[in-house]
Amino acid sequence: MAKCDALPVDTLSEVQTMLSSTFELPMERLQPEQSLEELGIDSLAAIEFIFEVEDRFSITVAERPQVATVNDIAVLVAAAMKTQAHPA
Repeated sequence: MAKCDALPVDTLSEVQTMLSSTFELPMERLQPEQSLEELGIDSLAAIEFIFEVEDRFSITVAERPQVATVNDIAVLVAAAMKTQAHPA
């Protein structure tokens, strides 16, 4: 997944906090390019986490893209927030 040039730090931070809480992971392991697989988060758990993210940020992710890293989730959230705040 592509990086978002203007990814709000607070979006990444919130995603990291949610990952830490949901999966009981230490924050220092949740670097932006950290692989979800290496964190022990499989594809099903990642999809379920996206549902939690949607609820938290009051967004809807139109597709269920493959997310491979912590940053991928933050980029997905930022893109959905931008799209839904300024619909085309």
